[in-house]
Amino acid sequence: IFEEIWNSDKILIGHNCLYDLLFIYSAFVDELPKDYQNFKKIISDRVNRKFFDTKYLAGQVDISGKIFKNCTSLE
Repeated sequence: IFEEIWNSDKILIGHNCLYDLLFIYSAFVDELPKDYQNFKKIISDRVNRKFFDTKYLAGQVDISGKIFKNCTSLE
């Protein structure tokens, strides 16, 4: 199943999903690499720029002062 997901042409979207990726990798693929940089390279090679984390994206924009970087409030 994991290989089918990665090999599909679908865009993967998640929110704050680093831990999800870590879990999926460790449960279904292999032991986690010893350092984050190695894990990051393995994942980026597999997803081929078709994975988006909405928490990361939301923290990168400021829309008319309504969304602020690092803000999790709904005010």
